[in-house]
Amino acid sequence: MVKSELRVLSIILERDLRSFTKYSWWLIGLVLMNLADLFILATTLTKITIGLNYFLYFTPGITMLATFSSAFLMGREVNEEKRYGRDQYLLALPLTRSTFIFGRTLAGAIRGILYSVSLLVLAILFTSTSTIISDFSIGFVLIPNRTFLDLVILFFISLGIIFLISLGMSGFSIAIGTSIKKFENYALSRSFASLWLMFGSTVYYPREKMPEIMAIFSDFNPLSYGVNILRSLLFILPIRVIDILGLIIFAISMLFLCYFTYNRATQGE
Repeated sequence: MVKSELRVLSIILERDLRSFTKYSWWLIGLVLMNLADLFILATTLTKITIGLNYFLYFTPGITMLATFSSAFLMGREVNEEKRYGRDQYLLALPLTRSTFIFGRTLAGAIRGILYSVSLLVLAILFTSTSTIISDFSIGFVLIPNRTFLDLVILFFISLGIIFLISLGMSGFSIAIGTSIKKFENYALSRSFASLWLMFGSTVYYPREKMPEIMAIFSDFNPLSYGVNILRSLLFILPIRVIDILGLIIFAISMLFLCYFTYNRATQGE
């Protein structure tokens, strides 16, 4: 029974990863837009910003944005399957509901890793070849030279952070996609969620320079947890406990929320 479920789970993963390729042109455009933000916007702001190398500050942020965008796409597919009744075939597979839902969420997390890994490599290369990063809270920080082994370890630890944020975002997007059937309402809800996640986090701005109310809200934003940890790893800064706990709680809670909403929406199918 376990072997049978694992086999079907692998088929679901393969199917969702293959379907990811149908967005190839959209993804290419998104990558180019991310790179434009990094090399044009961030470079320009670095020249006019006093006390902060915004290019280096934003590099981990663009990596986290790429992770969010690709993982969040899973909810759109699930919503489309639900609206057109294509989910009935998938639900008829010899697989428990919990394993099926976990498989869809896991596929979204893997998508997030595949899409953002190239930007993560760029982030590691840029920070490892730079000598100074400025941080509003602690001033200028010297980035020590890293060995090749240090960079490899940093890469895999960062992948773990990206996996957790991708898992949570994938589950969150599936929860939205299954609980709202009408596409117009889904698109509106997705846009509001994206707006808060992207611009209400520390992806673009340091927390210390935000208005007080916005800074408080950023402490409850899962993208803030991911990008804060990633910056701390890249720039060898202290990692806040709230970021570690917040990221873990977010990933686990979104798995449960995804299971609850998907199971409820497909009850009787």
